[in-house]
Amino acid sequence: MTAGDRLVFRAGDRRYAVAAGRVRELARLPRLTPVPLAPQGLLGLGNVRGETIAVLSPAAMTGGEALGAARHLLVLGGSDPIALAIDAVERSDGDEAGRIEDFPLDQWIAQAFPLRASARRASAGGAMARPVRHAMRDDRLALLRVAIGDQSFALPLEEVAQVLRMPRDVALLPGADAAVVGTIRWRDRSLGVLSLAALLGLSGDEGAETDRARRRIVVVTLGGQNLGLLVDHVEGLLRVSPGRIDSLPTALLRTEGEARISAICRPEGGGRLVSMLAVDELLRDPAARLPVTKDQRTGKAAPASSPSSPRMSLLLVRIGPHDLALPVGAIDKVMGPPERLTTLPGAPPWLAGLAATGGEPLAVVDQVMRLTGSPASGARRRLIVLRTDGRRVGFLVDEARTILAVERSMLVPAPLPDALADGIFGEVLHASDGGGRTLLVVQPAALLSSAEQALMAEIARRQPTPAP
Repeated sequence: MTAGDRLVFRAGDRRYAVAAGRVRELARLPRLTPVPLAPQGLLGLGNVRGETIAVLSPAAMTGGEALGAARHLLVLGGSDPIALAIDAVERSDGDEAGRIEDFPLDQWIAQAFPLRASARRASAGGAMARPVRHAMRDDRLALLRVAIGDQSFALPLEEVAQVLRMPRDVALLPGADAAVVGTIRWRDRSLGVLSLAALLGLSGDEGAETDRARRRIVVVTLGGQNLGLLVDHVEGLLRVSPGRIDSLPTALLRTEGEARISAICRPEGGGRLVSMLAVDELLRDPAARLPVTKDQRTGKAAPASSPSSPRMSLLLVRIGPHDLALPVGAIDKVMGPPERLTTLPGAPPWLAGLAATGGEPLAVVDQVMRLTGSPASGARRRLIVLRTDGRRVGFLVDEARTILAVERSMLVPAPLPDALADGIFGEVLHASDGGGRTLLVVQPAALLSSAEQALMAEIARRQPTPAP
């Protein structure tokens, strides 16, 4: 309730008042996305009717419990997308005025949480996202590498809409061909799923439950419709220059499975050969076709690597408790952690060492250590090699979870301090498949620059002070 022209609210064990004209609305506390290295009082980012809001905690400001009994948001007016997490709006009686503190809103925002100017401009101009930063053009072909048994295959990344875990709830189709797995729920529609092993005439992995848990569904665009391809597991991303792609000799095209392979690629740095699939040939056999409903039909996906494309591909990774997204256009490859690392004496703890990949040394940064203070761990650790502006650095993460193709218009500026994590968080995405999740999108160029700058600062700090 208001006391004069003030609105009174409770946060923790204190009562505050703000000018009623500063409050745009009262809303429910949404699902929050925590921000790595966030300043005191920043609970995270939330989605309030499609707008990304920075949610601040008055209780945490004063040393109390960050969330506590907070259930509501006071969404502030103005150009800055900020809200306060509060316990309740309360009635004010005249004789209690002395026990109500004036909340120092402007002072706290100005000193502790300066917003990036681009976020203010975007908020003032509506939901227009600023242009996404891109890496330098790369003429190499981007591929998603998958496995069937002990064989590797690759799909053009521009055809991939998403990579999903195999759900438990699969609707079977009685009397369907052996290649038909069934249908699943995907983005509020039915998605037909085919077995890639059956389409290629191969035997998939029929091993233990732990192996079956690795199975993935790769959602692709075929002939104007979205379909799922069941694979044994996803091996990662791969970029191959045109000179390392060899045509398949015509004399070898003697079976239906081989006819669906368009070329053989030789990955840089060695390793086994990878068969490139001719995506438009996978459904040539009429018996393997699925009934297609109207809501499955889509336009053909635009290439994810094209800067003018309205779509882009993101790799979702886990870093400690955080889910972050990386633009696939800047990713050189995704692979398992290197078997051998050459440690550097006196290096900061987050610099894991040097690895030999692709015939040249690669600096490996433990990004989990950098953002959370704990090293990357677990069997799902992955090394993500980023390349931008001629620089190449590897980042260890706890898990590379999935690939997601999104519309560029879904990205909006992150309302975060410019200095937070060296400015690596540029945009946010409201994921349509995550129950209201807000995903932080990392700027690859800023990520590489921040790692290099931090390393140089650490080296300078460790240098002995010259004698006078």
